[in-house]
Amino acid sequence: MTTDEKRDLCEEVAADLLGKMKGYLPLLKEAGIGVTLFTYTFEPGATAYISTGAREDVLVMLKEFIAGQEAGITTEPRGERGRG
Repeated sequence: MTTDEKRDLCEEVAADLLGKMKGYLPLLKEAGIGVTLFTYTFEPGATAYISTGAREDVLVMLKEFIAGQEAGITTEPRGERGRG
């Protein structure tokens, strides 16, 4: 499979998964919650994402997520539940 074919598949799967969540999207939006889905290949080359949020908001969220991961904070809340 070529990189372009993999990218197309990534985009198709991301769109399909978000579409399957459409019943939840109004509730999530009302609660101030966005959804971002990534699909990617394990080797460099193809990545796709689809989001209900603005690109700028997604970038902020990703930077915060990465900083937490690099600091060893893998889940919230911190503490015993976060260690599980």
